[in-house]
Amino acid sequence: MTPQKKNIEGINVLLVEDDPELFTALRKLLDANGYNVLLPAGQTIVDNYDTAIALCRQNMPVIALLDILIKGKKDGIDIADFVIKQHFTRVVFLSGMNHDSYLRRISDLHLSDFIVKTTGGFLPDQLLTTLKLLQPALAASAAYRESAVSLSVQPAHIKKSSEGYQTRKISWPMLKFAETLPSEKNYVHLTLHTGEMLRSNMSLTAFQQLCPPELVRISRHCIINTRYITGKKSNWVYFLDKKECTVGDTYRNREVHDSLNKQL
Repeated sequence: MTPQKKNIEGINVLLVEDDPELFTALRKLLDANGYNVLLPAGQTIVDNYDTAIALCRQNMPVIALLDILIKGKKDGIDIADFVIKQHFTRVVFLSGMNHDSYLRRISDLHLSDFIVKTTGGFLPDQLLTTLKLLQPALAASAAYRESAVSLSVQPAHIKKSSEGYQTRKISWPMLKFAETLPSEKNYVHLTLHTGEMLRSNMSLTAFQQLCPPELVRISRHCIINTRYITGKKSNWVYFLDKKECTVGDTYRNREVHDSLNKQL
């Protein structure tokens, strides 16, 4: 088989597989074909959720190649949910677990493909063909990941003042939600997916004018990134992890409803 290195040099791949021999075989196959397989320093395998997520916080995977049943309580589908929402990563599941319960969870994910892993392992040609077919879509994913806005910000935990602001490029995919506080109506507090909180000296309405479509204003005080919605309590109450977000009466319309439910 001739390695296919054209146009894929440097593409970061998150590979998660709990079979050491299969992980090594896949890594060698990907390396030989120009992909950059992400690995933690001093380790030779990524076989669990925590290691994979920690790796993703340091590197931005363009493609994730995931087994479903891995070590630990969380599985490959949980990893896929994270990398798709956080990094707009294209996901390929490589697993023999094609049961209905898993397929139903996978069907809720966007940007994913599935290759059935048989008792004989995996088919290199099928995997490489699948990855090659993803190439046209990677440009769109990259454009989204790189979309950002430059804002004058300061850490939200320090006392509000007119000094200490720095211009910083804020990536839209990394922004979880933005809100105003009763005591700081002319300032926007930004919460990033890392948990970092920033303050910008502009109104929420002014900030809203900069936002891409996936950031939706749900009240006088809050804008949320719909990619981080993890569930809903009712038609107008949604969850971003443990944060409960209620849509204000003024914002309860079909456009807002449809935008909020795209990720569910």
